[in-house]
Amino acid sequence: MPRKAGRTSDHAVNGPVAVGHRPGGGDRPPSRHCKALSGIPGGVLRTHSKAEGMRQTESLMTRVEAGIRQLTSPEEGVAARAAHEHMAAGGARVRARLTLDAALALRCPPDVGVALAVACELLHNASLVHDDVQDRDAWRRGRPSVWSRHGAGVAICTGDLMLSAAYAALAGAGSRAPLLVRHAHAAVAAAVAGQCAATSPGDVAAVDLPAYEAIAAGKSGALLGLPLELALVAAGLGAQVPHARAAARRFAIGYQMADDIDDADIDAATGSLNAVALLGRDGHEAPADGVRDLALAHLAAAVLLAEGLPSGIGTLLAARAAALAVALHRPAMRDALSA
Repeated sequence: MPRKAGRTSDHAVNGPVAVGHRPGGGDRPPSRHCKALSGIPGGVLRTHSKAEGMRQTESLMTRVEAGIRQLTSPEEGVAARAAHEHMAAGGARVRARLTLDAALALRCPPDVGVALAVACELLHNASLVHDDVQDRDAWRRGRPSVWSRHGAGVAICTGDLMLSAAYAALAGAGSRAPLLVRHAHAAVAAAVAGQCAATSPGDVAAVDLPAYEAIAAGKSGALLGLPLELALVAAGLGAQVPHARAAARRFAIGYQMADDIDDADIDAATGSLNAVALLGRDGHEAPADGVRDLALAHLAAAVLLAEGLPSGIGTLLAARAAALAVALHRPAMRDALSA
C-alpha cells in the first residue's frame, strides 16, 4: 500500500502475525455454495480450527501461484516477462492469504476463493509497478524494479497487463463474477483517485486534517480492503462491505500517520504532505505526539471494526492493526513491519 505520495510499501500488512482462523469448535458443515451470514456476530460460524484453516489456505496458495503464472505467462512478450520477474521476486502474498482466509470462512467454493486471491494479488502488484515508475524507486524486494530494469514504458505496460489479468481472474469467480468485476473496478478507481491526490495535492499548506485523511484512505485503503470486500460480495453479503471498507480505511490512515512520524524530517525538507507538519502548522506544541495519538485512535477503531466482521474474517487485519499500534511505541519494531 502506498506509504506516501509516491512511496509505496508492499509490507503494510505483512510481518510476523500468522495467517489463521479463530477457533470455533466443531467441524465445518459441507457446502458447495457461499452461505449467507448476515447479522451473525463475527467468529460465531468460524467452526474450523486455526490449524485447519492454515492448512487449507496454504494448500490453495499453490493454486493461486499457478493462476498468477498462467495469467502473466513469460512467453507472451516483454511485459509478461517483466510481470513474471516482479512476481517471482518475492512478497508475502498477504492479500492473497487474506482473501483465502475470508473466502474459506464464508463457505465460498475453493475455485472462487482462488480466483479472488489471484485478482487481489495482481491488482496490488500492478499498483507497486506503477508506483515505482512515479517515484523513480530503483529497487523493489531487493531487486531492480521493473522500470529500472526494463524502462518506464515497459513498466507501465507491465502494470496494465497485471490489471487486465486481475479482471481475467475474476471472470472465473462463479455466477457473481460480473458484480465482482464492477466492485473491483470501483476499488481501483478509488485508489487511482487517491494516488492522484497524493502525488498532486496542490498547495500542501492548504490541506487540512480531514483532507489528509481522505487522501491517505483513498490511496491505501481501497485496495487493502478489497480482499475482504470481494469475499463478502461473493458470499452474498454485500451489506457488510461498508464495514470492511471502514476497517481498512482506519488501518490505512493509522499506517500513513505512523509512517509520517518516521519521515517528518525528510518530508519537511522536500515539502511533502505530512501529518506532523500539518499539526505543527496548526499550533500543536508536540505535533509528533499528536500524530501518534491520532494514529493509535485510528488503529484501535480498525481493530474493533475488523473484529466485528462476519465469521471472523477480519482477524488478520485486526492483528496487523494491533501490531502496528504496539510498534508505534517501539521504533525498531515499526521499521521491521515496514521493511
